[in-house]
Amino acid sequence: LLSAFLGLGIGCLRADRRSLLGLWPASLLLLALAALGLGQVVFTQNSASEHLWLLYYDQRPGAPVVGDVRAPIVVAFVLSALTFIPLGQMVAQRLDLFRKRSSPLWGYSADLLGSLLGVVVFSLASFAGTSPPLWFILVFGAALPFYVFGLRPGLAYAATAAAMVALVANGGRADFYSPYYALAIRDTGPTGFSVLANGSLHQVAVRLDREAPVLSSFQERVRIGYHLPYDMLGRAPGRVLVLGAGTGNDVAVALDRGAEHVDAVEIDPLILKLGRDRHPNHPYASPRVTVVNGDARSFLNATHEKYDL
Repeated sequence: LLSAFLGLGIGCLRADRRSLLGLWPASLLLLALAALGLGQVVFTQNSASEHLWLLYYDQRPGAPVVGDVRAPIVVAFVLSALTFIPLGQMVAQRLDLFRKRSSPLWGYSADLLGSLLGVVVFSLASFAGTSPPLWFILVFGAALPFYVFGLRPGLAYAATAAAMVALVANGGRADFYSPYYALAIRDTGPTGFSVLANGSLHQVAVRLDREAPVLSSFQERVRIGYHLPYDMLGRAPGRVLVLGAGTGNDVAVALDRGAEHVDAVEIDPLILKLGRDRHPNHPYASPRVTVVNGDARSFLNATHEKYDL
């Protein structure tokens, strides 16, 4: 966000100079190439207290490791700012045109309306589960009227746009895109699966009920941790509330421990769907479970229910 504002500000300062709009597609392609290249390297701090390795859970084996996180941050910041300079210049030129026509408020209103329209379109695309290639097709389509003033600029724009969409389509490592995450699935055999969010290990859906086969000492320690609240309660709970229910591990354990009813709150609809379809215990299919797809804080502010756990 800071790099975007910096680029827009520099572009606004260039309002009375030669237009840089022709460089915008190339700068965007350069940013994507840099991101793709940096994405093949593990950048981390060599400290036992750091958990940055989790961010590279989807990295290929044998990827080079660099013990410093500053380089990708600086590169991404600078290149991102560069992509916004032509856009800031274009906005400033349009606002200046409205000012000369003695209608600056109308220009500012159009500027805000365009921003809001972009937010609405991207939100709709996200909640529809679309992927980045479509996002960039929409962006390049919206900008097309600024590049059709000649055959050569139009062809160059079309070629750059096609290269960008192809790069984004082939460079991503996600299987699905939810309104909140780029998600990938890793099967762990008949016992469950892992969910990666934005390349990071996010959660593991696995059987943790008391009848589940023990596959390792680590899994047994995890199972003990899930059951500890019920052991401390000392009885079967009546009503259980799970905030951030994810793919359903906590819900499955609550059912296994005899809960009369479970309210499961999860904000991400795709993670919920993965839990419904693929969790080995199928906890969301139980008639004792009510699934709430929404924000946990909003649920707490609105509910009047009382819970045992």
